[in-house]
Amino acid sequence: MPKFFYDEETLREWATYSQDGEEEGEVNEAEVTAEVARLKRESDGRLSEYQSAQCALNQDKLSATSRLVLQELRDLKATQLWIGYDGGGDEGFAHLDAVKTTSGHFSMAQLCDKFQHGPLGDTPEAGRIFGWRDQNATRSEQACDAISWLLYELAFQLLGEGFGTGEFSLDGAFVADLETGTLTDIAPTTENN
Repeated sequence: MPKFFYDEETLREWATYSQDGEEEGEVNEAEVTAEVARLKRESDGRLSEYQSAQCALNQDKLSATSRLVLQELRDLKATQLWIGYDGGGDEGFAHLDAVKTTSGHFSMAQLCDKFQHGPLGDTPEAGRIFGWRDQNATRSEQACDAISWLLYELAFQLLGEGFGTGEFSLDGAFVADLETGTLTDIAPTTENN
């Protein structure tokens, strides 16, 4: 799972609820103290925790558009997708960091440019899924939207459909390994913290 960030105010609010979810109104100070002690204190004062995750990439759960993107990536000899994610409150976001192929790496911009000339350049439904495109989207925009939708669907598989939503913020990255068919969260380090 991702690296979650909390503030003490949220933890204090959560501590007003009993085990059965009923609001009790009084802060359980012992619970707050125990939770704060369990979490890591970041340099900016926020509290955090990391939960690892891995799952199989389930192609049957992908939309037709995402399966088409996956096939185009395999035709490109892609071996791994490096995907970043973040969110909090009511939104979660997934974005492509890089695609590793047998002959090098591609950025999102490079993929959109390359894929606009093939079937992904004619996938207007991808932009409509996001609600930000109309029928006048360029072929490059349609290819980018289709790729983005695959990233979201992979994030849904690893992190759950509501990833990024809740009274916390999160960020992290994962690798979609197209050779092994696995999605693996990348543990935070000092460099990618």
